[in-house]
Amino acid sequence: MTGAAGLLLVNQIMPIIASAIARGAVKPVRAEDAVELQADCCAQAARILDAAEAKGKKVTAGNVGYYALQAMKHGRRFSSASRTDALGSATALDGNAHVVSMDEPHASPEEPDTEMTLHDALADRRQGPDQAAGRELDWSAAHATLNDRERNVLQATAVGVQGAILAAELDVSRPRIVQIKREIGDRIKDAWQTDDPVRLVADDPAWCRHVAVARERRACRAERRG
Repeated sequence: MTGAAGLLLVNQIMPIIASAIARGAVKPVRAEDAVELQADCCAQAARILDAAEAKGKKVTAGNVGYYALQAMKHGRRFSSASRTDALGSATALDGNAHVVSMDEPHASPEEPDTEMTLHDALADRRQGPDQAAGRELDWSAAHATLNDRERNVLQATAVGVQGAILAAELDVSRPRIVQIKREIGDRIKDAWQTDDPVRLVADDPAWCRHVAVARERRACRAERRG
């Protein structure tokens, strides 16, 4: 694009586009706002202007602004003009794609009386990598506060070794093993700043609890309707 074309775009075409979008000439799709629409339309105007200049055609600011705005009105965006893209603006304007809440209930085809949500259908019940990494960091911090004997007791207890066997291996009494376990628990509580480390380890992530609460609410509504 030449300097003259750039000045035409900035000084004449962009004001036309900004004024039209401010008046509501282009309908926003989903989360689009006026600033985003204006930027996209200006990009399309620049492409039209550049193509016309490459072909040696003379255009006016009004013509370029008009065609860029028409493209926006019909759902064409600078990055995509597809009408089959599920996330495309044109697809949404055609009524072929809709935004649906992950918590919106849907009846199961196999069980019409049972409601489910997209959360239920898409949620992965396995531990996520973020959750695994967080727990690894927590365990590393707690593990660093223990001495060698406490680590041995913790690891043996985790695999199910009985207290009597531990006492014999470490050459201490069984009450001493119980005391060591209590000291380990206190160290973990201090490291994690919690009074209930077992619940913290076993508790589901927040999104799983949210899904469970939503499921209970749907069950209550279904029971009241019945």
